[in-house]
Amino acid sequence: TKQRIVMAEADGKGEHLRFKALTANEQRKIFADVGSYSVPTDAGENGAVWGPVLFANPKKNHEIWLFYSQSRTNGCGSRVPGMDYAPGGDILAKKFNVVSGAWTHTEKIVLSQDFDDGIPKVTANKPIVLRRSGRWVLPYWNERAMLESPSVNPEKCSKLNGKEGAGVLLSDDHGESWYPSETIRGRNTWLIENAVVELETDDHLLMVFRTKAGYVFRSESLDGGQTWTDASAMKDVPNPNSKIDMIRLQPSGLRALAFNDHAKHPAKGCSRCRTFLKVAVSSNDGKTWTRIRQENLLSRPETSNLGESKIASEKARAFDLLDALSRPLRMQGTQCRCENGK
Repeated sequence: TKQRIVMAEADGKGEHLRFKALTANEQRKIFADVGSYSVPTDAGENGAVWGPVLFANPKKNHEIWLFYSQSRTNGCGSRVPGMDYAPGGDILAKKFNVVSGAWTHTEKIVLSQDFDDGIPKVTANKPIVLRRSGRWVLPYWNERAMLESPSVNPEKCSKLNGKEGAGVLLSDDHGESWYPSETIRGRNTWLIENAVVELETDDHLLMVFRTKAGYVFRSESLDGGQTWTDASAMKDVPNPNSKIDMIRLQPSGLRALAFNDHAKHPAKGCSRCRTFLKVAVSSNDGKTWTRIRQENLLSRPETSNLGESKIASEKARAFDLLDALSRPLRMQGTQCRCENGK
């Protein structure tokens, strides 16, 4: 039986979003493009788009949601040479009908950039649905690291006074309306690209973050995402300031975490390398993690010149990694205990 994977991507300039369906053959080794759709946005006219996230509506089998951020024009730009916009802006959503192949005509504003003193908002990991209440929980964060300096553009940039932080957006009516949780602030680090899962007790949530501190950070909520504990380091789960993701596996209920298993890379001249990609699982609410899989997938893609055979090989290894997530009990690993797990 073929497995279908749906993905969303932004082009290199952030001016267009694409929505693509892929399948794998019986050996789960080869991706094949079976359909691609352009997403009707006003990107390019009203700002770049960032971090597309897909979500299948559990109440409507034919409906897929696409969450993304869009930068604002005539505002504060980016301090990075060659970038017209800094990451983030308003968080928006569109719906796609898989039967008709049609998108909703207008974007729903899930969270305005104006909230929290105008700092750009970004989302990059999928929402979850809580077991008891059916509440949708979408992780997001505030980011200003690449914003143009107020000293360069005082008229526009001085208005963006919001502080960096992270949280979740909550919907109790299947996406029709949204409201933000309290904001979690980092201490001497940003908290970005966060992912969230529900733990064994209803409404008990665990959220993890990419940081600059050398470790993955975590925070917990006991009320379905409305309030959160202070973020703290998971001292046995390093992070080289790279993206992570976490999901709840079915039907086992294990939590799976994908991460780069190093802080500062040991190789000389490789301070920004991201490699040693691993998957770890937890059966006790994230207190301990068992590493089950490691892949060295394109550790320096920005300097790699890959031929077609090498690209096919890397895709096959990536599919093996996905396969490891779906079959964790077959993998052998080592046990580690996180110092902040209690």
